[in-house]
Parts: sequence; structure tokens; C-alpha cells
Amino acid sequence: MTFTWTDLMTIDLAKLNEAATEWKTAAEELAKLHGTVRDGLVKKSEAARWEGANATVTREFVRSAAKEVDDLQREARSIYAVLADAHAELTRIQKRSP
Repeated sequence: MTFTWTDLMTIDLAKLNEAATEWKTAAEELAKLHGTVRDGLVKKSEAARWEGANATVTREFVRSAAKEVDDLQREARSIYAVLADAHAELTRIQKRSP
């Protein structure tokens, strides 16, 4: 789909702002979850007195899960930033237009 100048000047940016806000909320919630995983699961896993192959596998799994949550949070924050920047720029362009 191709946008014209008129399309750009008249498009309703509310949905874009809503999407940015939802991604910001997702990033904040994932940051909280990451803190809980890091300060709870990972610390407990590292402090546990497990021995043997299962201990190694379980600790690695917990570390990996914590990294995945951290990666998800970073990605959500990045998507939020892109959407928020796009909304701000398009809003600025619309306001500047005659």
C-alpha cells in the first residue's frame, strides 16, 4: 500500500499512540518479571545444593529462561521506542503542515 502526502497529513495517529503505549506497558511488565526471575529463581537455583547432571541442567535452564525474559523485555522496549518516535515525528509533521 502506498501513502500519499494527503494520507499522511490526515491519518489518525491515535492507534499508533495506543500501540506505543501498550508496548511500553509490556516492556515495564517484562522488566518486573525479569527482576523477579533474576532475584528469585536464579538466586535460588544458584544457591541450591543440587548435585549431579540434573543440577547442571536445571541451573542452565533457569539461567536460560532468565536471559529469554531479559531479551523479551529489551525487544519490547525497542519496539515501544520505534513506535513512540514514529508517533512523535508524524504528529510533528501534521502540526507543521498548512
